[in-house]
Amino acid sequence: MKNITVILIIFLIHFGVKAQWQQVGSTNLSSTVTDNISMDIDNAGILYCAYKPFSDNYLFVKKYAGGTWLQVGSSASTEAISEGNMVVGSDGLPVVVYRNFNDSIVVRKFDGTDWQTLGAGPFAKGDSPRIEVNSANVVHVVFNNKAVFPGGSSVFKFEGNLWTPLHTQYIENLQVSYLDIAFDSNDNAVVSYRRESTGQMSVYKSNGSIWQPIGNTLFTPVNVFFGRLAIDQNDIPFITFSNPNLNNAGSVMHFDGSAWVYLGAPAFTIDPVYFSALVFDDLNTPFIAYQNGTTKLMQFNGASWVQVADSPGLGSEHDLIFNQYGNPVLAYTNIYQNYNLTVKQLCTPISVTQEITLCFGEIYEIEGQIFDEVGTYQVNLLSASGCDSIVNLNVTVLPLNNFNQSATICAGDIFTVGTTQYDQSGVFTNYLQSIDGCDSMVITNLTVQAPIETQQSVEICSGESFQVGTTVYTASGTYNDILQSVEGCDSLVITDLTVLAPIETQQTVEICSGESFQVGTTVYTASGTYNEIIQSIEGCDSTVTTVLIVKDPIDLSIDLTGNVLTANTAGATYQWLDCDNGNAIIVGETNQSYTPANTGNYAVELTQNSCVDTSACFLVDYSGIKDLSSTSLLVYPNPSIDGHFSIQFDGAITAIELFDIAGRSILISYAIEKGTINASALESGKYLIRIYSNKGVFNEQLVIAK
Repeated sequence: MKNITVILIIFLIHFGVKAQWQQVGSTNLSSTVTDNISMDIDNAGILYCAYKPFSDNYLFVKKYAGGTWLQVGSSASTEAISEGNMVVGSDGLPVVVYRNFNDSIVVRKFDGTDWQTLGAGPFAKGDSPRIEVNSANVVHVVFNNKAVFPGGSSVFKFEGNLWTPLHTQYIENLQVSYLDIAFDSNDNAVVSYRRESTGQMSVYKSNGSIWQPIGNTLFTPVNVFFGRLAIDQNDIPFITFSNPNLNNAGSVMHFDGSAWVYLGAPAFTIDPVYFSALVFDDLNTPFIAYQNGTTKLMQFNGASWVQVADSPGLGSEHDLIFNQYGNPVLAYTNIYQNYNLTVKQLCTPISVTQEITLCFGEIYEIEGQIFDEVGTYQVNLLSASGCDSIVNLNVTVLPLNNFNQSATICAGDIFTVGTTQYDQSGVFTNYLQSIDGCDSMVITNLTVQAPIETQQSVEICSGESFQVGTTVYTASGTYNDILQSVEGCDSLVITDLTVLAPIETQQTVEICSGESFQVGTTVYTASGTYNEIIQSIEGCDSTVTTVLIVKDPIDLSIDLTGNVLTANTAGATYQWLDCDNGNAIIVGETNQSYTPANTGNYAVELTQNSCVDTSACFLVDYSGIKDLSSTSLLVYPNPSIDGHFSIQFDGAITAIELFDIAGRSILISYAIEKGTINASALESGKYLIRIYSNKGVFNEQLVIAK
């Protein structure tokens, strides 16, 4: 009987019509009606699930290991609870938070043996607690804090064996619900909640010292329910909720950098949504699971939300997560199992084809099934991910065969076929078992090999060696060695060895500032002398000594006095450019200063020390702009040693604007008090002031000399 190992290759799952829900472990994790379901996965890929059975209202945690659900310690809570949930820390240990029937918030952690309470016991009064840990494994809890009427959203963290509020005690001191918490890639806490007075969602983020709203607060429609928060791989926050004003259908919104917008169409589920969950796969694709009796899974395909697969069954509460194989895993209460806890994963069957060859009369066995006839068969197996795999067997039964072989031996050697020995060239017939174990006739064409003589010419680099057989050579010369050929016969090898002399090269290179020079695979950007060892065309080490000179950078700054542009670099070659026409060359404008004839954006191309660079574009505006010299308006002192300037003007100033030497606006003020300008926060240097008044717009250069 053959023993053949079937190797299953796990492919990435692309969900489609063939995706199927498969049971993860037992079909009945709890023995009674269950709610408060939450899931998480540790770094080793072990799945954890927390739940609260109605039989005693205690909180329990189970993990899926070795194909079996195992209970983690005793009950995670020491008492009956109203609500709770669970997360797995970076240390691989689960942590739970729950609210007891006295509205006390308690956090307990599994220490590897059993559950221990973090802190002295309940650390707050409230409801709707949610738990999360940051990358430093610090436990955080968000909840509706009832310490002060009417309550509000609070985040507490556990450090130094103490529970302390993160920043202030309240994010918002108003009654809230449907709280959630997550951490972005910079370990900043992000919190979402629903304000009870309006039924709208808000999202806040910790900046390390205070809470700041992400976008506008109360951004959802009024009276939404079942809000949940998720953050994608780009640190973008997402919110899912159901809208009673739209048949309780589910929606997803995300922050696009300036405002909260819908992802896809509002109310895209069409069905009423309860207990929705939002997660992202490894490709950052959002998935949402929800239930309205039938539990459903949808994904956003870049344009709209589409259902991923058929429903795994009728359920109520649930949670969704992706396992280490990239499969979505759904935990839900199974209506057909008395609302007991059920966990399923979405799989796409994997198909593997095996070619099996048997001798006549032999059998092949896999998973208890036996095959001994020619044909194509299908066997269902379980892959490492827990998903079904299909093995397609193509079985071939070999008849009695003839086998031809050619063999070469050295003069004086013996060749054996079965138990028969041969020492002369010829064609010989023997009856043996073939290499596949089947009976066959072996026809051998035997050749007796004469001695072989080989000549070779070899070049090596200085310091290298060349080996012939067991002998090593390092100097030029002609050498004779007796070796065995590939057939095992004596072979004379004549080697003409040449040792190549080392190569050294020197070069001096000049480059402009910002450029680079490459020698071999190394790139240099700074002045210096560099030695680089590279291979010559013969493959030998070649030392290249490079003296690299990096020229000083060109000063690209420009002064604007009135409407005259002046490059601050002296002694260069100048070419003024029209930025508004694709940096077109302005014919004849090759002086250090340039006075444009029209309003527009202009730059200068500078050539100095054989290096060429171009300045930023600078705006010259003739539309109503005048020099201060043409009016009674005066700005003084100029230069100023502290950045304070006075304005003397018989008209009305409406605004002032300051520009840096590159033409960037750096200060706009609409409130001019007592005719003064305070630019003390600016560094020393030259600036352009633009004054807007009832008598026109005026430009003047200011100098701050601290």
